[in-house]
Amino acid sequence: MPPTEPSPHERIEQLLSTVPSAMPEIARILGIPESATLIETIRQRANWTPGELVEIAEALRVPSAVLAGRLPMDRHLGVSLRLGVLTEPGAPAEALQRAERLFDDKAVLDSWLGPVRSPLASVPMSSDTYHMRAGQTSAERVRDALRLGDEPVNDLVGLVESQGVPTFFTHLPEDVFGLNIRDERDSGVSRVIVVSTVGPWTMQRYTLAHELCHALYDDAGQLIVDRVDIPEVLAELRAESFARHLLLPKSGLAREVRAARRSGDGWDVVVARTMIRWGVSRKVAVRALLDDGLAGNEDLEGVERTRVDDLMAAAQLTHTWSLLSDGESEPSGSPMLVERAVAAYGNGWVSLQFVADLLGVTEEQAEAQLAAAGWGPPNGSDRTGGSD
Repeated sequence: MPPTEPSPHERIEQLLSTVPSAMPEIARILGIPESATLIETIRQRANWTPGELVEIAEALRVPSAVLAGRLPMDRHLGVSLRLGVLTEPGAPAEALQRAERLFDDKAVLDSWLGPVRSPLASVPMSSDTYHMRAGQTSAERVRDALRLGDEPVNDLVGLVESQGVPTFFTHLPEDVFGLNIRDERDSGVSRVIVVSTVGPWTMQRYTLAHELCHALYDDAGQLIVDRVDIPEVLAELRAESFARHLLLPKSGLAREVRAARRSGDGWDVVVARTMIRWGVSRKVAVRALLDDGLAGNEDLEGVERTRVDDLMAAAQLTHTWSLLSDGESEPSGSPMLVERAVAAYGNGWVSLQFVADLLGVTEEQAEAQLAAAGWGPPNGSDRTGGSD
């Protein structure tokens, strides 16, 4: 039999252990003296009014849906973190806590501006039981829906965030490429994607495309940790195939190869141009050429042994590669949330501190950045006006 969901008093008791400072407020809500044994009182309560649960949820800083049982306790990231149930190795607490703040910020902005409407909401993901083919088919459907043809995806972060999925880049353990974090509230399911800045920019793009697949399929798990060694898990294999075909479509690659070979270019030049044009790593480019039957192992043996810098030199792309690689190890936040926060600030709906927190700067620095971009205080008010 499936496990029984905890009762409201069990949820309250469990959460209260993480916020003991809420005891006086909850005692007030229940109308008992602070000196009384609060836990015993809670245990003896058989019935709870909706009003009590809402007030107690506010005191415990959790959604009322959690206490009411409409939302399991392991679906809300903040609750999971407080209860210590997210113990997946490779998921730094700092990244998870930042993701929790972004979920809260997103909820505030959605309440003022409305949720982001995904342009891919009506695109069906392939349910093919052969997961590698499903990933390819879904990637092709996404490209068709966005009218990309067989051209490169230039603004991949913009594409992912247009689905309402905040994305940020930060340092993660060396064996972790990215994190996909799921949060559930009364308003529905949200996700935050975290991409490691440890590897080159091409690997970061591939990781982001991989995480987009998890989001579009709403793959199971509150936390997905994508590691260097890809496990033989069907959802992971599907995401790998999706990432390859979203970033590097078969038709576009075949056209590039035919043109290059007609011009007499060597495979080193072909691979270098593929890496630059499509924003993929050498490993992805070589694997795609082999998988699509456009080259043989003997054609690419030398390419795999050659330094990337030498490949770029052979294709006269050293300067371009350097420009694209510049800043690849720098952390960055969510452009979507910052843009929405600035719009909300301009209407006086959120404070300057709210914007500053998203930018990761002080209020003074945020004010200077907004002024440089032509944004003054909302409606002529003081600079800290607006709600959180």
